[in-house]
Amino acid sequence: MTNGWFDFNTGSKWVPFIGGGVGSANMDLDITSVGGTARVFNQSDTVLAVQLGTGIGYRVNAKSTLSLSYRVFGTMAPKFGNGTETIEYDYMNHSIMAGVAIKF
Repeated sequence: MTNGWFDFNTGSKWVPFIGGGVGSANMDLDITSVGGTARVFNQSDTVLAVQLGTGIGYRVNAKSTLSLSYRVFGTMAPKFGNGTETIEYDYMNHSIMAGVAIKF
């Protein structure tokens, strides 16, 4: 993933930010049966991935910031086939994260 983030200068210790990125994700599928019926898929597919996020940081001092953020990560639908069947699925992940940044 290649990401870019922008901090908004509010003139206070609170720093809201937004960002996102684009890249690739390698998706794996390993299935030997579905509902008791033999189905064999053991493949991987690399697809386009995107990420968007927002959050807020609090500058504790000149070298430390605490943050709380939300990110959504998704991919294009990977395709897997076993010669007779094809499986496609959508992948999306929502994350809430807490962080600490320390400048050296």
